[in-house]
Amino acid sequence: MDEYLREFNYMADCAELNFSLSLMQDKIKFEWSGYNDSLIEYVKQTIEMLMKFRHSHELKDIFGQVKEHMLQ
Repeated sequence: MDEYLREFNYMADCAELNFSLSLMQDKIKFEWSGYNDSLIEYVKQTIEMLMKFRHSHELKDIFGQVKEHMLQ
């Protein structure tokens, strides 16, 4: 997920907006933070990207890159 959102999160970080995703035992925790007027739009765009993640054509490539990195 981090690799999928890397470019998007970089632009947000420049605007001092942050997003984190944590896996818990029985839930997934989403957290957004920042003091920018664009925070609401950032939340909407992040959710849209998360919804598209499953159907992304880039998913296989991203998985392959992360797998290779972890194997090294």
